[in-house]
Amino acid sequence: MIYGIFQGKARYDLLSTVVIRLGNDNTTGGSDLIRLLRIIFSHTMKPSEKIQQLKEQFGIKTTEEFDREVTELCNLSDLVEERAIQKGMEKGLQKGIEKLASAIRLLKQGATKEDLLADGIDEQTVNIALQCLA
Repeated sequence: MIYGIFQGKARYDLLSTVVIRLGNDNTTGGSDLIRLLRIIFSHTMKPSEKIQQLKEQFGIKTTEEFDREVTELCNLSDLVEERAIQKGMEKGLQKGIEKLASAIRLLKQGATKEDLLADGIDEQTVNIALQCLA
């Protein structure tokens, strides 16, 4: 984003992006905007703590609707995190299954445990593959 006097034709079909680095929850200082965003997007504060901090540090008068929206925002971030963890677990499980299937296939083709270990297949996977074929 370039600051100054705009002298061109407005392009409302383009997307502008602003990156704000908030640091982590232990980071202190920064402008009021950064501190406010750090509180809102904190992963360690409960919604009630966030609301209290916003009241104390910024003098924000809250309403039931505001409190509800802050709580929903916190729940949304938790949902996004849970989905990301679930997706990561699914990918990891899929890779583990593929590695086990490969180990079983190689053992059926006559490979030894030492061959599989030398190929970089971990010992736990090799042992499970051997148990499957026993």
